[in-house]
Amino acid sequence: MANATYQLTITCTHFQQFVENTLCFIGDTADGTQTYQEGQDLIDAFTGGPETEWRACLPPTVRIDRYSTRCLLPSGPSLGAHKQVVNSALVGTSGTAAQSENLCPVMNLIPPMGIKSQGRVYMPCIAKEDINDNVYTGGYITAMNALFDELIAGISNSSIVWKLAIYSKKNGTSARAISHSLSAAIGFQGRRRRPI
Repeated sequence: MANATYQLTITCTHFQQFVENTLCFIGDTADGTQTYQEGQDLIDAFTGGPETEWRACLPPTVRIDRYSTRCLLPSGPSLGAHKQVVNSALVGTSGTAAQSENLCPVMNLIPPMGIKSQGRVYMPCIAKEDINDNVYTGGYITAMNALFDELIAGISNSSIVWKLAIYSKKNGTSARAISHSLSAAIGFQGRRRRPI
């Protein structure tokens, strides 16, 4: 079955604190039977293209440490590939420092009609220069739109075209994201808590 869904995990540090982002992609000719090769192709497609736009949305206090993939559908979670970044050479390129590590811009992913769950991508943080009185600057909005326009249109390293997807763990389904919208409200990510 083609159109396998893969998860790309981007592991970073921000002021020596662990940060992890996950993006899901549907590969048009990926079938989930060769998880290492297809996962490596997804990593290569991301690092060869939108990685530059990803870094343009982050301050230099964020360092990319590792990329890893796993196949989510059709066969269920199975390991893919990983790529370690040596000496934390990849850092964000926007501004000088982050406003706060818990204030996270949120990009809403819009699904096709008939799909009940939308997706969200919480960026790790935002540079002080990219926000003014809780309003994103024009340059930041342009950078985020460029990144997500490219991810939705599709990225490729070989014959597989990877398009940004919305994955529902609860329903065990995925759908291509057809559009995106930068949330006007800044998300606040705290630690997960259990009620007492």
